[in-house]
Amino acid sequence: MTDEGTNAGRARIRAAALLLLIVVPGFLRLWPVGHGAPRTEYVPDTHVVRNALHMAKDRDLVPPGGAYSTYPYLLAYTLVPVYAADFVAGKVTGEWSDGAGYGDHLRERPWRAHRLARIVFAIIASLTPLLVFLAARAAGLGAGAWVAGWLTATCLLHVQLSVQERPWGPMMAPLAASLWAAIVHVRTGRRRALVLSGVAAGVAGAMHQGGMPFLGLAGLAWALAPRDLVGPLTARIVGGVLTVAAFAAVVLLLGHPYVLVHGRPETAAAGAEFVKQGMTTIQIGNQQLQLWIRWASFPALARAFAGYDPVILALGLVGAAAAFRQRVMIPALVFVLGWGAFFMTNGGEHTRYLLPMAVLLALPAGFAVERFATSTPLRIAAGVLLLLPLVQALRLGTILRQPDTRAAAEELLAELPEGARVAIDVYGPIVEQTRAGLETTDRLRDLYAREAFRAGQLLAGTARTPGVDAFRIEDAMLFDPRHRGSEVRQLPPRLDGSARPPLPETQDAGEVLAALGATHVLLVDRTPDDGRPPLLIDPEPSLPNEFDGPGAPPVPKLGPLAVGPALWRLHPAWSDPATPDAAAARDGHLPATLAFPLVDLWRVQRPGPALSLHALSR
Repeated sequence: MTDEGTNAGRARIRAAALLLLIVVPGFLRLWPVGHGAPRTEYVPDTHVVRNALHMAKDRDLVPPGGAYSTYPYLLAYTLVPVYAADFVAGKVTGEWSDGAGYGDHLRERPWRAHRLARIVFAIIASLTPLLVFLAARAAGLGAGAWVAGWLTATCLLHVQLSVQERPWGPMMAPLAASLWAAIVHVRTGRRRALVLSGVAAGVAGAMHQGGMPFLGLAGLAWALAPRDLVGPLTARIVGGVLTVAAFAAVVLLLGHPYVLVHGRPETAAAGAEFVKQGMTTIQIGNQQLQLWIRWASFPALARAFAGYDPVILALGLVGAAAAFRQRVMIPALVFVLGWGAFFMTNGGEHTRYLLPMAVLLALPAGFAVERFATSTPLRIAAGVLLLLPLVQALRLGTILRQPDTRAAAEELLAELPEGARVAIDVYGPIVEQTRAGLETTDRLRDLYAREAFRAGQLLAGTARTPGVDAFRIEDAMLFDPRHRGSEVRQLPPRLDGSARPPLPETQDAGEVLAALGATHVLLVDRTPDDGRPPLLIDPEPSLPNEFDGPGAPPVPKLGPLAVGPALWRLHPAWSDPATPDAAAARDGHLPATLAFPLVDLWRVQRPGPALSLHALSR
């Protein structure tokens, strides 16, 4: 072959790499990044954005742990310069004149800050396929490395978590980097690669507490590297110590620097409301992790894995059996087994815990295609199979770009007559409230910053909209959806320490809402066509909590709320969300994770739950 032909071939490879490993993952993650706009509440996690904005406002990069967020600080640090640049740009164009003006703008239009965060996080997350490809190359894969990169680029769970302002999507980039360096160490015994694996794991741990176990990849590489490549035992020990020290330094300095300035937090607030007396927990930074085995979590999460990324799961399991014979593959495979054994049987049943497994299983999936797709028919079949995750990812983006059912509900609620007061169910829309609605909320808890800002606008007559006289039922009641339980909330004291008047001591939810002046209730159903009504009107008894042991009584539950016929309904499966048709959907959790998206994604037309407005029976 001539030099010209060789150069042309290399150019084609570079073009393919650009398309496969940069353009495709970037497009899939940035295309739907505006979902829910201008509302930010549909993704109920504002930790990183809130922390970064307070750092910028207070000009303090090391606030006390838990002051504004229970997450580590690294991702907030990535946003501070972005917000600083946005402030400067707005000041130049005259959108605001000072920091106070910028703050007021974001309180009234928080979407601006969230959009910037989503873009930054999506870009970081988009690096993951390239890093997985490099890890697969280091493991000796050829065509299988391209398959691994493609599967990561189109991984549905990774795409979905990458378009949210949360840590899990971007956290997969340092996971893949840690794996790449770990594989290099197993192959070469180079100490630098081992230390870099620990550093990358530290970066993940500085993004979220869930990234700290990624140090296990470096640990497995340390144990598996051949003795003749590493050197004597003392050299191996020194390498291990340096790796752990580098990991700890990165986690501490970039994730938890408040420990050095303010000391270690005494208790972890995050997760405390889910911890029962006698439950064993681990405190990591400002969060608590339950050490509670719940076997019922495994089938639910296994089903979710099969629904999100069936190709990665199937090919990964096929390839794992053969890949275990390859020393360089063992760190990824053993880590997947350990991670899955813990998190798929944990009491906290969260689909996001599957994401590290999906990313790491892309390697044995690529190995399976390279090893077994040896004939033309099998290669064609593999190529067709690899299109499925792309189709799923495009479908997700298409759905997320549609208006949420809660956006339609906001418009309809604004049309209610004067004198109507709406009690909004959990996961319902976050509406702009009237002064009366804010006073009702203040009766139940202290106003959040945006609510207090709007109260000031209403008082000054500068509010852009009149708002809706509404309050959120979750401020008055506690709900346990897993066990179908509910009870009246014990109201917290005011900031000045004074007590709030208690809510009625009753088992009648209607009596509680009547005491708060509600005339209507907006019911929310996130599983609309499963044959069971929303929890507030569900007459069935509650279930026992598994942690309480055999023979435990059911958790408390309020009596079903008496409501009139629906005044209007909205449904995520209907072509027009307000016009009933024959379409049905059992899962209305988007933009949150779905139970079985292989089917559920094709049954909905838009994100959001089913909603129905009812007059309260007196």
